[in-house]
Amino acid sequence: MAKRIHFEDDIFFLNLLVRMFKDGLELDLDAEIFLNKIIDDLTFLDMTFERILENLTGNERLLDRNEQLLNLQEVEERFADALAKIMSGRGTLSEALSPFLERFAEFRNRSMGRRSEIEGTKGFQSDSENGPDLVSPFEMNELLKES
Repeated sequence: MAKRIHFEDDIFFLNLLVRMFKDGLELDLDAEIFLNKIIDDLTFLDMTFERILENLTGNERLLDRNEQLLNLQEVEERFADALAKIMSGRGTLSEALSPFLERFAEFRNRSMGRRSEIEGTKGFQSDSENGPDLVSPFEMNELLKES
């Protein structure tokens, strides 16, 4: 029996996890309690992005493939932004996370590679190719989010 992958739901959930992680960086969290969880979550996100991209690129017949690639690319951008924030040393957890900066740089490089792969995928069109007046959902979220 063929396994059906619910890309939209999977990517939506990844988006929630990345947003939760980014929001958590704004809090004064106790590093002793949350350090291992943060490392585990970042590792999980990196592996899951890889797996979803592999499944999407391997399924050229998927009807909403381009839309899901775009959604994945947007969540990858948020993930890279969160990693950049950690690596910049901002936030209360930055000192506790500093021993893992090399690992975070690897995550960020893999994220950039996946975004490049998405852009290079046959038949994929990014929003910039749709026209200058269109605003992507990611851009709209950034414009409308609370400061």
